[in-house]
Amino acid sequence: MDLFVVPTIGFKLLYAFVIVRLNRRDLVWINVTTNPNAEWVARQITEAFPWNEAPRYMIRDHVIIRGEAHLRRILRSYAMYYNKIRTHRSLDKDAPIWRPIQQTGAITSNPILSGLHHHYIRI
Repeated sequence: MDLFVVPTIGFKLLYAFVIVRLNRRDLVWINVTTNPNAEWVARQITEAFPWNEAPRYMIRDHVIIRGEAHLRRILRSYAMYYNKIRTHRSLDKDAPIWRPIQQTGAITSNPILSGLHHHYIRI
């Protein structure tokens, strides 16, 4: 899990909270607040995990954010990319959410998150 500060273009500070479950490498929780406190963080963890589990690792990414709505869009986009597109070695180069393998066609690159990541597909 990670709780990180995201400065906006207008110098406002937002706080993003991210939790990744490692067994399938799926992004299980994202949220944004302007005022994090211990109660808010504890609520995020209890909503993200059943009572018999606990987060163990932290992740971090850097993106310039224009505001709270922009950060929410970026996090939703990243969650979709992370769970449906991004491959993981521990999953035999599969994504957490299974998708069919494309066997034929020319390979093209689609930028994700303004080019921070790329999705390579066959067309």
